Amino acid sequence: MTSDPIQLNFTYTEAEYVAAVYAYYARTFHMKTYTLFAGLLILAGLALWLYTGAATVFFGLAVFMLIIGVPAIFYYITPRRHFRETAQLHYPYEISLTEENLTFKTRGVESRLEWQTYHKAEETDQFYLLFYGKQLFTVIPKRVFTGQAQEQQFRELLQRKVAVSWAAPS
Repeated sequence: MTSDPIQLNFTYTEAEYVAAVYAYYARTFHMKTYTLFAGLLILAGLALWLYTGAATVFFGLAVFMLIIGVPAIFYYITPRRHFRETAQLHYPYEISLTEENLTFKTRGVESRLEWQTYHKAEETDQFYLLFYGKQLFTVIPKRVFTGQAQEQQFRELLQRKVAVSWAAPS
C-alpha cells in the first residue's frame, strides 16, 4: 500500500514534554500508589513516635521513606531538568512517516528509522508514544496533526506497523 508521506512539524514546549514523560511514568511507576504509601508511612511513624516515644521506629520509617521517595524525586524533578538541559528538545522537528520508515530532521540531525525499530505504541489524550527501548520513546503531540484526516491516516499506518495500545476515552 502506497500513500503520501505524513509530514509533521513541531517544537516541543517544556510543559508538553513533561506531560508526555508523566504519562509514561503513570503507566510504568505507579507514582500515585508510591505517594499514598509514603504518606501513610509518615503518618504511622508520627503516630508511633507521639504515642509510644519509639523514635527508633520513626527514624526507621523515615529511612524507608527515603527509599520510596527517590522515585518521586525522579518523577517530579528529572523530566523538567532533562528538557532544560537537552538542547535538541528545543529545536523544531520535521517528521516524515511512510509505509517504509520514519525520517526525523532537526538541527544537526537527520535520522531514518525502520518501523521495526519500534516495538510498541501508546496513545494518551495528548500524545502518541512510540517505544523503541525499555524507557526510550518518541513523543508525537496530537496538536501537530493538520486535521482529523491526517491523524486518522497516522493511526492506520501505526496500526499496520506497530503494536498499539489505544487510550481509554476520558
